Amino acid sequence: MNETLRSSVIFGVQNLFSDPPFGRVDLISCRNVLIYLESAVQKRVLNIFHFALRPKAYLFLGSAESNGGRDDMFKPLSKKWRIYQRNGVTQGGLLALPRRVGELSGGLAVTSTRVGPPLSQVAGIAQKLILDRFAPASVLINSRCETLYFCGPTDDFLLRPRGVPSQDLLAMVREGLRSRVRAALREAESSGLTVNVTGARMRGPQGFVPVRITVAPSTGDELGRLFLVVFRQDNVPVIVPADSSAEGALVRHLEEELKVTRDDLQSTIERFESANENLKVSNEEVVTSNEELRSLNEELESSKEELQSLNEELSAANQQLEGKVRELEIANNDLRNLLNSSDIATICLDRACRIKWFTPATQTQFKFMASDVGRPITDFSLAWSGGGLIDAAEAVLAGQAVPPHAFQTEDARRYLRRMLAYRSERNEISGVIVTFTDITDSQLALDAASLARQDLSESRAMNEKLRLLSVALATAEARERRKLAQDLHDDLGQLLAVIGIKAAALKKEEMPESLQKALGDCMVALDQASRKVRAMAFDLNPPMLEQLGFGPALEWLVHEIQQLYKLEVTVHDDGKAKPMDPGVSATLFRAVRELLINVAKHARVGAASVVYASGDGDTLTVTVSDAGAGFDPRFVGVSDGKSGFGLLSVRERIGLLGGSVAIQSSPGNGTRVVLKVPLLNTDGEVPQAGHAGTP
Repeated sequence: MNETLRSSVIFGVQNLFSDPPFGRVDLISCRNVLIYLESAVQKRVLNIFHFALRPKAYLFLGSAESNGGRDDMFKPLSKKWRIYQRNGVTQGGLLALPRRVGELSGGLAVTSTRVGPPLSQVAGIAQKLILDRFAPASVLINSRCETLYFCGPTDDFLLRPRGVPSQDLLAMVREGLRSRVRAALREAESSGLTVNVTGARMRGPQGFVPVRITVAPSTGDELGRLFLVVFRQDNVPVIVPADSSAEGALVRHLEEELKVTRDDLQSTIERFESANENLKVSNEEVVTSNEELRSLNEELESSKEELQSLNEELSAANQQLEGKVRELEIANNDLRNLLNSSDIATICLDRACRIKWFTPATQTQFKFMASDVGRPITDFSLAWSGGGLIDAAEAVLAGQAVPPHAFQTEDARRYLRRMLAYRSERNEISGVIVTFTDITDSQLALDAASLARQDLSESRAMNEKLRLLSVALATAEARERRKLAQDLHDDLGQLLAVIGIKAAALKKEEMPESLQKALGDCMVALDQASRKVRAMAFDLNPPMLEQLGFGPALEWLVHEIQQLYKLEVTVHDDGKAKPMDPGVSATLFRAVRELLINVAKHARVGAASVVYASGDGDTLTVTVSDAGAGFDPRFVGVSDGKSGFGLLSVRERIGLLGGSVAIQSSPGNGTRVVLKVPLLNTDGEVPQAGHAGTP
């Protein structure tokens, strides 16, 4: 607080309980004071605060204090900060304002020039003297019958009991008064009125004396319910009989005691009967309450079952909701990841063509920003959209189908724009979905595929030409081989035969032994040359291949291989017709011979098998297999240099005919070679076929 504000504030000391309160106060701050006061004193202080504050003024209390439940006096504005506002009108009956003798109503003290004790002290002395001299014997007690204050000569009516000190009034009263005092207190407490008891008798030093008892309840409730019990000796004259002997006095004394005892007994009986009545009423109330509690318990059990059933339903509903929430989270995550991972730029427009949302691909391709959500699409340059976007969107909103639109941007990128209606659950069109698919790579791939198809068509045409040339070449080769074999047989063979005949005739002539030996050698060489010429002619053009066909020629070949290489070969034929071009059959025959010779020379095995059958379509499949040493097909690349017709040559020649060669082999697991060649169709022509296969 600065000096200016401090100088404008007047500080003063005031006793909250003894000084008169201020009036028309705007604010009272009472922090942590009420917590140290009893409940009755707190109510008194709150009444004083209510009197001192203006209407609608404010009261600040501490964090541990409250208005005592008097919302009618102080309306809470903030229960957290304990701020209250004055409410209602102060009731005069509830307000006990403190007073100071010697002060004016305005709060100014009256200056006195008299010398001596203060007037308040004089008044107190006077009051004490009067009470001590003239006041009757009286006791102030609370509702628990505990003594609070004694006034007057109470020793005539009260006794201090022996043992532990007690404040119980009923334990202090003299003999004969206890029952009357108890009954009077009960009646005063129940009725709230002053009760006068006459005819009570108290045992005194000289015998029983009549006593009048008055019980007056207090009206104030600041200290709780209080009772003032007043004892007075009754001045009723005692009639003494004429016979005043000692025996008569004893009889009267006994009669007095008997009367007191009867009164006590009667009072006890009445209390007992009253207690019984109260107990009966209480018992009936307890029984009724028990029945109500039983009924309430049954209702609670029923409510508990209903609540348990409702709780189970709520738990099931909660589990379903949790499952739905998890499913929704998973769906949202899937949708978000799908949109984030998609390269398709997607924009969602509302019915006013404002942007609702867009995918990240749109930000990358069209440079959209998050702040663009909610802006009309017309605010942007639509050159990137391929043109006609607004018209197409209006058509979609009208329920029309808009075909896809392909366009190219300035950076030579190609896009395909599709526009679909955004429909709600009620199948109402509430917007437009616009997708931009980058088809640049796809278009390039389509162009490349078109060129590839063109190249493939040309390649197929060239392959077909090459195959036809190969067939023609094989046919020409077979024809040349046949001609060459015919020439060898007719010309060279006949010439050698003539030479042999002449040599045989010459051998019969007389000649020296040396010439005879030389002529014999010549005849042997001539015979070898003749056989070689016949073998060459047979190799060039096996006569049974041309005369009998591929099957018998294969049987002859197997027999020759067995004779030459001691290799057991088994042949399996499916028995179906296999029409072949002569050139194809000759090439296939030589390929099988080359494979069997390779088995005999390199497989290190004594058996092999040849299976030939008509395959799917117009093809012939010949399989040559053995269980020999095997080899790695990856190293098949050149001819073996000995037979002049290696596996590479077999593959090339079969491939030129439109067939294929497949080699299956591995070291130690034998070899299986599958040859496929085309057969003649029903028109006597060789069908089109693919290029040679690979191992």
